[in-house]
Amino acid sequence: MRLPLLALLLVTACDAAARARVPLDVPPDEPPDGAAKRAPDAAPAPDLVRDRAALPDAADDAPGAALADAPPAPFVPDSSAPPDAAPPPPDAGEADAAFSGQLIVAVGNDGRHMSSLNGKIWMDDTRETAGNRDGTRNLLAVAYANRQVVAVGGGCDPRCAGRVVVFDGHTWEEVPVPDATGRLTGVAYGNGAWVAVGSMPPVLRSTDGKHWSVAAKVAVPPGLRAVAYGTVGTTPMFVAVGDGYTRVTSLDGMNWTHLVASNGTSEAYRAVAIGNGVVVAAGGRPDSGTIDSGRLVRSLDGINWTDELVRGPEMPSVVHADGKFYAFSGAGDNILQISADGKEWLMQGTNGAGSNVAVGHLGITRFFLSRISPSTVKISTDGYTWGPTAAMSMPGDSIINAFVIAGP
Repeated sequence: MRLPLLALLLVTACDAAARARVPLDVPPDEPPDGAAKRAPDAAPAPDLVRDRAALPDAADDAPGAALADAPPAPFVPDSSAPPDAAPPPPDAGEADAAFSGQLIVAVGNDGRHMSSLNGKIWMDDTRETAGNRDGTRNLLAVAYANRQVVAVGGGCDPRCAGRVVVFDGHTWEEVPVPDATGRLTGVAYGNGAWVAVGSMPPVLRSTDGKHWSVAAKVAVPPGLRAVAYGTVGTTPMFVAVGDGYTRVTSLDGMNWTHLVASNGTSEAYRAVAIGNGVVVAAGGRPDSGTIDSGRLVRSLDGINWTDELVRGPEMPSVVHADGKFYAFSGAGDNILQISADGKEWLMQGTNGAGSNVAVGHLGITRFFLSRISPSTVKISTDGYTWGPTAAMSMPGDSIINAFVIAGP
C-alpha cells in the first residue's frame, strides 16, 4: 500500500511543477515576462512619428532644370528600417547629452522657434508674441557650434535693440547683451568665438555664446546683414557684408579691417559664404525685377574683391556645399546660380527654392531648406529640385527667417 501511494504523490508533484512553468494567463502568441506588444498595423506613438529617415520625395513637385553635371540621386530611406526607429544613443557617459543626434532648428519673427528631425514634421513651434512686424522679439539669424545653437535678432518697438537666445537641444534661454542701438542680423562661430553683427555698431563677441561684450576696437560700419567664418586664401577669418555693398573682415572678431565702405545706396549684399579658399557675397537691388538686379562678387584674400557679376534677380541667399557655391533668388523668381570658384556662374531654373536658404548634411544626405512667405518650409537634396512643402498651422503665422542643422 505504501509504494502505490508514494508513486501517486510523485506523479502529482511533477505535473504541478510542469504547469507552473507555463503561465496560464498569457496567450500563446504574446511575449513572456511582460514584454510590450503592438499590433502590426497600430499607429506609432505621437512622439515616434518624427521619423528622422523620412526625407523629401522630389517627385512631389515639378523638377527644375538640371545642371550640366547631373545632381546626385535623391536620398531614398532604407525601407527595411522601422518607421519609428529610435534616434542614435547619446555619447557614452552623456545619458541625456544635448545634440547627441541631429536636429533642424528654425527661427523667425515674433521670437518664433521650432525644430524638426526631417524638415517635414516640426515640433515645439513656439511664438513669443504676435504681430509679425519689426519688433524686439524677432529672431533673424541662427548658427550652431560646440553643441549649442545661438540665434540673434531684435528690432525697433519703438526703441531699437538687439537680442540673443541660446538653445542647448532642450531649452531656449535668453541671454543679456550689451546695450546696442540696432537689431542683430548675422551670427557665426570661428577661432574660439561667436560674433554677431547688425544694423548698427557695435559688433558683439562671445567665447561661450552666453556672455557677450563689445568686440570691435575700431568703428565698424552700420547696416551689416550677414557674417561667415572660414579660410579665405590661406587665412581663417570672419567676413561681414551689408548695405551699400559694405564688406569688412576680421581674424579674431575683435579687430576689423579691410573695409569696403558703403556706396550709400539701398542696395546690399545680404549673404556671404566661404569655401574652397574663396569668399562670395551675394545680393543686389531689392524689388527691381529679374534683369540685372542680382549681384555676386568674390575675394581670394578677404581684401581685394573682383569678378563682380551683375545679372538676373537679386540673390538674397548664398551657401557653399560639395565644392560649389549656390546663390538663390527670392521666392517667385525661381533662379539658382552655381559656381565652383565664385567667378564663372551657371544660371539655372528651379521649381521654387524660396528664401533664406540653409544647407548642411542630415545624416549622410546633403540637405537644403528654405521658406516661402510667410512660413512654409521647402526641402531639397540637391538645391534646385525642391520637394513637397510643409505649411505651418499657427494662426497668423510669423515669417521664418533662418535655419540651421545642429548636431554631429
